[in-house]
Amino acid sequence: STIRHRYENDVQVSDWTMFLIIPRQAMGFHADESLSGKKIRANFYKCGDKTPETHFISWSPIDLPSPDFHAPQFFGLLEME
Repeated sequence: STIRHRYENDVQVSDWTMFLIIPRQAMGFHADESLSGKKIRANFYKCGDKTPETHFISWSPIDLPSPDFHAPQFFGLLEME
């Protein structure tokens, strides 16, 4: 993973990048199947429910009164290369 710091309007902004390998089989594909050009609906999230200040965040916004990270209608689109 990488943390990058930059400034926007004299305010420091930090970006965090992570490289993740997910086995094809975990997404319902065969191990030797090419994903090139395929589109997959997914979401990525972080739950901080056991931290001093409870918080939740997701890559694709979830428009519900309380967090539900298993709501496919709010999944974003991943385009495989």
